[in-house]
Parts: sequence; C-alpha cells; structure tokens
Amino acid sequence: MLIGKDDCLRLIARLWMDEFPLTKSYFGNYLGLLISAMQDNLFEGRFVKAAFYPEALEKRLQRIESIGQTSRIVSEVGEIQDPTELDRRLMDAWAELRTISQLCKEGFGNIRKVTETADLTATCKDEKFAFQVKRINNSLENQIHRRNEPDKRERDPNGEIGDIYARLGEPLSYFFWEALDKKNGKFRNWAESDCKRCIVIVSGDEDLQDSMVRHIACKKIREGMHLLGKRHFEELLWLPDDSNGAWFIVGSEYNETRCFADWGDNPDIPFAEREERIRRKEINLDRTIPTRK
Repeated sequence: MLIGKDDCLRLIARLWMDEFPLTKSYFGNYLGLLISAMQDNLFEGRFVKAAFYPEALEKRLQRIESIGQTSRIVSEVGEIQDPTELDRRLMDAWAELRTISQLCKEGFGNIRKVTETADLTATCKDEKFAFQVKRINNSLENQIHRRNEPDKRERDPNGEIGDIYARLGEPLSYFFWEALDKKNGKFRNWAESDCKRCIVIVSGDEDLQDSMVRHIACKKIREGMHLLGKRHFEELLWLPDDSNGAWFIVGSEYNETRCFADWGDNPDIPFAEREERIRRKEINLDRTIPTRK
C-alpha cells in the first residue's frame, strides 16, 4: 500500500483529532511513524492499516477502556524506531486487546494482563481461565505457495470436494500449527490446577472469509490439537479480526472435541447488530462440508 504526501498528512491529522481520543492516546505516535515510513516506501505494514479505519479502532478501544489493561499491554511495545519491528509488536499487542474485547462480549470478568506463563487471566461463571494469545502474521496464500506444487496453488475453494481438500488442507494445517504448538508449550509450566487454560489464535480475515475454507480450517485445528504429544490446555479460541470466531472444547479423544462457531456473516441481520451479539452454533467437524449439529 503506497500513499502520497497529501494522503499521509490527512491521515496523521485525523489521528490527532479529538474525534479519536483513545486511538490518539495509545497509538498516535506509533501510527504517525508507520504512516511516514509507508510514505517513504520503507515497508508495507499490517497494523498501520488501522490508521485508515480509526472509527473501528476507536470503538474497540472504547469497549475495553474500563477494563484498565490497555496501557499495560501497549507499554510492552517499547520505543522502537524500525517500522517493521514496530508493526510486528503492535500486531502482537493488538491481538491481546482484541482478545480482551472478545472476552468482554463473552461475559468474562476480572480480566487482567499477566506476564508469567499466560498473557491474560479472567473469570466466567465462577471459573478461572488463563489465556495464551498468539497472532498469526503469515498469510494463507504464502502457505499455499510454500506447500503446493505450482499447478495446485489456486486458493479459491472451487471444484470437487477432494480437490479443495488436496489444495487447502495442508496449507491450513501449517497456517495454525506454529501458534498451536508454541502456546501449548508455554502452558506446560502453568501451575494452577483449578484454572482452565485456553489458547487464543488471532488471525486476519482476508484469507478466511469463505465458509468452506473456515470449515476445513476448524477441522485442521482439531486435528492439530490431537497431534500434539501432550496437551496442556482445555480450550481454544480461533478469533478472526471481525467475527466471534470458533471456540473449541478439547476432549480427551479426537471425536470428543467440539467446536462452536459464530462467523457473524448472516446477511439477514444488520452488521451493527451482528457485531454486538454472539450466537454460537456447534459445527459438525466430522462432515466434509459446513454443517451445524
């Protein structure tokens, strides 16, 4: 994404307007640096795109401001001048803020940022939870190019079911595997036996909008969880940027693991209404095509 000088100045001006006070307070300086770097063609970032949609960024910050954890999370970004590293750290911080926003919607309370073994802790219906949060910064398209032969790099889920699985199955497995394996290892040292452990995998939406792709992805997440040598968590939340995502309850056996999803893409319901509510339905992961139980 390349922008001209005039566009750069307008974006920076918008960030510093009183219309977006939380965005200005927490991210104004960072975004100003990143926008300038983009103008100079130094890099093409992901978090910087938030500058083009300050309304959405501000709304989410408003949702979680009363929790009082934003400053602690953003402070971990540090004083970084390299735009690529800064963008990466901001994406990691935003994954935790995105998770807090979702937990608020899900009815969790006592949400706290922690630094030992977990990233966040919270309670829900008198149950304690610990969360390890991982942002996927890779793209499905990159995985398709890495894992498939040139004649199998079509990422659109069109054609015969077997062909779709042959093209997308392995790339989707690897898309989630690193986050799953790494965060499972982190939870190995969690000592509180009365606390449920949940891995949160945050991803972008651009690669995973199609219902068939999401269904295969959920199947591959379940498969990956049961390929781990030893699991150190009980639940997993796959959280795209703009939907309620898929919440997995991990069973001791493969076919006992359940998935409850809400992609928020029902066209019969206004978007603003979809955004504010959660209606999870259990997904039948034993089927080859998307089917609710």
